[in-house]
Amino acid sequence: MAFSDASRLSKIAVLISVVSSILFLVAYGTDHWIKTDFNGFSGLWSYNSDFGHGAIPHEYVTDKLQLTRTLESLGIIAGMVCIFLNVLSMIRTQKILIRILSGFSGIAAGVFIFIGIIIYSTDDFYKDFNGKFSGYSSGLAIFSGVVYILAGVLIFVDIRLSSHRSVT
Repeated sequence: MAFSDASRLSKIAVLISVVSSILFLVAYGTDHWIKTDFNGFSGLWSYNSDFGHGAIPHEYVTDKLQLTRTLESLGIIAGMVCIFLNVLSMIRTQKILIRILSGFSGIAAGVFIFIGIIIYSTDDFYKDFNGKFSGYSSGLAIFSGVVYILAGVLIFVDIRLSSHRSVT
């Protein structure tokens, strides 16, 4: 089986997973997750304000920020696994297990991203700076989480449709 023989839904799932991964990598690495009163922004790894810019100092890395970094990293890994397994299922003959794992990893990527966003947005540390969860990085991360879940659901719909076609 080649890529050209794959179903339209599988191809769409790969495409939107790749787009979601690119957008999420932008969100992951940029510093526009929270806007502060100091004409600045803060991200998972760095900040930018009237007082300067750079990596977030170690003394300001809270447990919630560390947990968010971990969950967002797991989201990236699960998203890449989703893409890899979905492409692999297009070239392998025994593919149902691979496709199921691909669907689960796409949904897991979105869930990891959302849990990380929720934890990050509830960190009391940023309330001291009157931080508002409104930067473009947070928007891209939310959008990416939705698209990862959509890709996982599309994979399961395609599995269901292909099993229904083979029965009839």
